[in-house]
Amino acid sequence: MSRLFFASLYCSFVFSYANADSHNFGRQAEYNLDQLKGLSLIELMNVPLVSIASGSKQLSSDAPAVTTVITAEDIEVMGAHDLDEILQSVAGLHVTQTPYYNSVYIMRGIYSQANPHILLLINGVPTNSFLDGNRGRHWRSMPVKSIARIEIMRGSGSALFGADAMSGVINIITKTAEDIEGTEVGTRIGSFGSKDVWALHGTEVGNVKIAAMVEYGETDGHRKIIEQDVQTLHDQIHNTTASHAPDSVNLSQRHLDARLDVQYEEWQWRLSYQGRRDIGSGAGYAQSLSPETTFREDRLLADVTYTHAISDSWDTTVQASYYYLNPLRTEDWLYIYPKGAFGGLYPDGYISRPDFREQHFRLEISNFYSGFENHLVYFGTGYHLADAFHMHQVANFGADPYTGARTLHPNTFYYYDGQQPYTAIPEKSRNNWFFFAQDTWHINENWELTSGIRYDHYSDFGGTLNPRLGLVWHTTDKLTTKLLYGRAFRSPTLNELYNTHSPTTYGNPNLDPETMESWELGLYYQVSPNLYLTATTFYFELDDLIRFRPDSREGISSSAVNSDAQRGHGGEIELNWQPSPQWHIIGNFSIQETKNKRTGQKIAQVPYYLFHLHTDWEFMHHWYVNMQLNGVMNRKRGRLDKRNQIDDYWLTDLTLHYTPTEQWRISLGVRNAFDVDAREPTSFSDRVGVPGLPNDLPLEGRHYFLELQYQL
Repeated sequence: MSRLFFASLYCSFVFSYANADSHNFGRQAEYNLDQLKGLSLIELMNVPLVSIASGSKQLSSDAPAVTTVITAEDIEVMGAHDLDEILQSVAGLHVTQTPYYNSVYIMRGIYSQANPHILLLINGVPTNSFLDGNRGRHWRSMPVKSIARIEIMRGSGSALFGADAMSGVINIITKTAEDIEGTEVGTRIGSFGSKDVWALHGTEVGNVKIAAMVEYGETDGHRKIIEQDVQTLHDQIHNTTASHAPDSVNLSQRHLDARLDVQYEEWQWRLSYQGRRDIGSGAGYAQSLSPETTFREDRLLADVTYTHAISDSWDTTVQASYYYLNPLRTEDWLYIYPKGAFGGLYPDGYISRPDFREQHFRLEISNFYSGFENHLVYFGTGYHLADAFHMHQVANFGADPYTGARTLHPNTFYYYDGQQPYTAIPEKSRNNWFFFAQDTWHINENWELTSGIRYDHYSDFGGTLNPRLGLVWHTTDKLTTKLLYGRAFRSPTLNELYNTHSPTTYGNPNLDPETMESWELGLYYQVSPNLYLTATTFYFELDDLIRFRPDSREGISSSAVNSDAQRGHGGEIELNWQPSPQWHIIGNFSIQETKNKRTGQKIAQVPYYLFHLHTDWEFMHHWYVNMQLNGVMNRKRGRLDKRNQIDDYWLTDLTLHYTPTEQWRISLGVRNAFDVDAREPTSFSDRVGVPGLPNDLPLEGRHYFLELQYQL
């Protein structure tokens, strides 16, 4: 299948997307369609439509935000297996790992191991956890065959999306019946015992459009060796041999993703299930290997959307959703430290069996009104209930759940049910209601100003107000300039507020939300009909960062406080070039530096430079190859960390596609083709004075896959 075919497919997609009014803001789609007139095919490919920036569909170059759009066709050409592979291609975004190999998305140098500063949406519904603010402790990415497109916004997004949209927003839009032609089936086999199968079906029965999708996979994961872990240090101190190191990381997993999408006139119903089983513990929950530990996770997301045109100038959308997940649940015991830990003090290990669950109810009403000349007004209100329930745990450490006395007998196990007076993590709920308003003022054919504000009120910490401004100037026929300002916030998590009886960390119910102000300048330049360049520079300030700081309580413990502040700056350059119909080149280069405001020290573990290049080449009819090169450079250790600096790495991926007929596609790929020893950094304990994993987290070496796909 040639690149030209993908171009024509994309062109068809652009116009169908621009004319669609089944989900949000159909009037504005017509308003922006005029911008597409006169554009060549290549220009349409280089300037996709987005809705994440302002709620309305518009050209990416005209949107009041810095955005990236990745379509299903892009994903197919990459040969991507999961979401993380795709996100590595986004300018300013680096995918790293926790010690238990949970994905962390570092956007523009804003880093935390819990990763609550970036908001992940699935079809516009937030999926961040109440417990930690991330996507659950065992997110481990998601398969991609059901994804129609991904829209990424870099920078502040709270004026539209509320909490956690600080460093950026990722919206995953799944396929509908219009995206699936009949039935598609496929299978993929690869290294590390990886096996995947999927089936997608789209049909139309009368006025009802139905899409059904299922994806199943399993893997043993790579088996790279961890030479030393935290327990190795304790063994050296106590002259014991409890550590499992040296041994391999445990990255096994089975996953099942199933989705149903039904559309009838102005209604859309969606239901999805994501199940994970036998999730390996990576390099250990506390950077101590625990091959016995496996986790499980279930997610259920249901939403219904109703869109109605009240008049020629007024569209209303109502969306209700329900989201359920297990942010932390083991299939048996969680070995935080192994049997015989702490000099034999814990002969059965430092262990627990957590089973935490939460659910989210959301209702949002949004409106577009275009009755004022040269203005498009977007406004709405909504409600969100986050409920942490069934917070159950069995553990041989911590406090007596009824008296609060510290456990003195490691062989004593306590049962915590989330409602006892001294439980580690209590059952809590949070209410949030909000109102937002935004005006897009088309000043003239060259100038457009977007201004907006959102107010959120939370039952547990009060209110927060977040404005935005975006000025877009069509400087010349080929140059567009953007000047952007935004304020964002992150709400304190359940752990940070209420984890008051853990043996090592204490929450603080008096926390304030974290806040961020950001400024951006973007230049979008069409050098020629087939060469498009983008340059962006940004600056931000983060205040009231929540950190667990050592306190004076008995034992080794920390308490959550608003104690930190950071500032960061950087820039991104992006290139999109098609020198011929058979050859397409996309690349980006990012510089990002984040420092502690008080000390001036660079934030540890964050790459200063990121590089991505990928090229698609149809070298013969029905044959084309995709090459990707990712560079991660200049990551620093913490101030007291005396380990050698973290090595840079460059990874090369190759995918060969063959399409003998319109129905068949065969792909053969190699990842990390040169078998580079790439590693992601691990944290350093200032209190203990030693690294948890001296040699950091190893990534996959060279590995292969073969994929077959058939369109019925």
